[in-house]
Amino acid sequence: MSKGYEQFKKVDAELDKLLLYIEKLEEDYARIKFLSSKRTKYKEAYEIFHDYFDELPEDIKIEIDKELRKLDL
Repeated sequence: MSKGYEQFKKVDAELDKLLLYIEKLEEDYARIKFLSSKRTKYKEAYEIFHDYFDELPEDIKIEIDKELRKLDL
């Protein structure tokens, strides 16, 4: 094989690796974007819950506190 062809094959192999890496980055980005949107929804739900927490009966507050502590929250 010629030296030029060997270099071509080497560059082609490196490009394949880079393309696979870019695909993985795109998948990771999509996953992070999805999780971020979920986090935003949970934050909004928490804020709604927080607004009404003081209106709950004391025994319910205690139960909620126990459940959240089990979750280490």
